[in-house]
Amino acid sequence: MQVVREAVPAVASLAPAGLIDTMAELHRVESVVVERKLAVIAELAEYRLCEAAREEIDCGAEVAEAEVGAALTVGRGEAGRLIELGTVLAHRLPRVRAAMAAGLSRRLPGGVDRLRHPHRGR
Repeated sequence: MQVVREAVPAVASLAPAGLIDTMAELHRVESVVVERKLAVIAELAEYRLCEAAREEIDCGAEVAEAEVGAALTVGRGEAGRLIELGTVLAHRLPRVRAAMAAGLSRRLPGGVDRLRHPHRGR
């Protein structure tokens, strides 16, 4: 967070063209940050699911949801949705994920949030 604050000049000191340039750059940075956050979330979920499978227990998804929820201060439902989004980007929409990682797009294709996590079988 400190890096962004230091990189962004005091907005009151910018002319309109500078404000527009700063806004566009922040939008690109936001895209990269969202992609990285979802990638980390998906990786943690995958790790917890594999860990649970090795130990032959059936709580990997719940553990991942609880950990993501606690880290991001969101409920389990929202945490589950973020896990689904991260997993879908990683496994089903790698080009969208690459575009986000390159700062080209922060928008997810319509309906992505309704896709189901491939390991949950819903």
